[in-house]
Amino acid sequence: DATRQGRFEARPWSVLLLAEGGRHDSCRMLIVLGHRVARLNSDHIAELADPISKWLCNHIEVLLTRFPKTFEIVWDVWIDALNKHSSPPPYRRPDRNWIEDGLNSPVGRIIHAVLSSTMCRELSPETDLPDAWQNRFNLLLDLPPHHRQHAISVMTERLHWLYHIAPQWVAERLFPLSKDSSADSDAFWDGHLSVRFHLQPLLYQGLKAQFPIVARSDTGRQHARELAEVLLKLWRYSRDEHGSECVISDDDLRDILVHAQEDVRLQVLFYLTTRSKESEDSDTSWREYIIPFLQNIWPRQSSVRTPQASAQLVNLAFSIPEHCADIATIILPWLQPFQGSMLYTHRSLLDEEALSDRYAASVLDLLNAILPQDGWQWPYGIQPILGCLEQHPATSGDPRLAELRRRKRRF
Repeated sequence: DATRQGRFEARPWSVLLLAEGGRHDSCRMLIVLGHRVARLNSDHIAELADPISKWLCNHIEVLLTRFPKTFEIVWDVWIDALNKHSSPPPYRRPDRNWIEDGLNSPVGRIIHAVLSSTMCRELSPETDLPDAWQNRFNLLLDLPPHHRQHAISVMTERLHWLYHIAPQWVAERLFPLSKDSSADSDAFWDGHLSVRFHLQPLLYQGLKAQFPIVARSDTGRQHARELAEVLLKLWRYSRDEHGSECVISDDDLRDILVHAQEDVRLQVLFYLTTRSKESEDSDTSWREYIIPFLQNIWPRQSSVRTPQASAQLVNLAFSIPEHCADIATIILPWLQPFQGSMLYTHRSLLDEEALSDRYAASVLDLLNAILPQDGWQWPYGIQPILGCLEQHPATSGDPRLAELRRRKRRF
């Protein structure tokens, strides 16, 4: 009745678009409803942007395979309305990232549904991304903020797949969005770093120049763990390939870490510490890469020598008892005293039989470098380690051990 009288009421339209089951899902109803939506003016379509996107997503398979014309006419008026009615970006919390917002936005919801559809799953590098969809995605990337950032984040969440299917389109349309410090760049990296890493050397050759920028940005800090994994795996791949397909060289990674947010550097050390615990015979072991990393890559600048970095470096040394002495020799000049619970007490430190002479001496060297004067500020679990060192012939008579005991008793 409202429509016949020339009145528009958003709520009944929303209920109709979101209704499921029965006649609402019939082919005839889909066609009729799609054409009715297309006849609304752009003001009304903009008001219904969210329910229209949900309607398209709920019926994406049947619309793309059986009624592509219906999909196309609704898509066209929907995109036109979003372009004409750009609203000011809503307030975003500092801890919120674009992919979280994007997947729940009208634009991001559509992209996710399309990329998850049977049509896209059947694509291959031989077929490329169809021109029609390249054009549609281009329209999404040309939308006003914040719709554009939502589109970027959800597309780059599937960047590995998109580059596999349509590398030229990705290089032309998505790569430029990764550059500089902007909302588009933040959205790009929020999306890409939210998913598991896949090794695609050519993809990362195109992104290589942006790693120093993202590593020192707030986005890099928020995704420090994921970025650290990407950087280290690309560096390892480059070393294994002996430069034939180098993506990140020793010099590249060192320069990135020098200027990176500290959270990124700490996550690099944490990743190496975690992966170094795996058996040396394992294909995924990182033990053989630890010494070259510390010798050739870890920054020497005084700005990097923080208590937090010292704690992670010592944890790395303690996590590989057989290489602890070699690691200690490298890292001792960089260490600063630290306090609190940042030190991980490896079980080998409490096993008198496992403490070789060289290992015990290295443990004492490291503890002497990192333990502060105030014994109350020592990390938890130090006392049992000192007890083991007192029983070990290589360290029992060392005056530094006596000094540490005196320091602890004084407080």
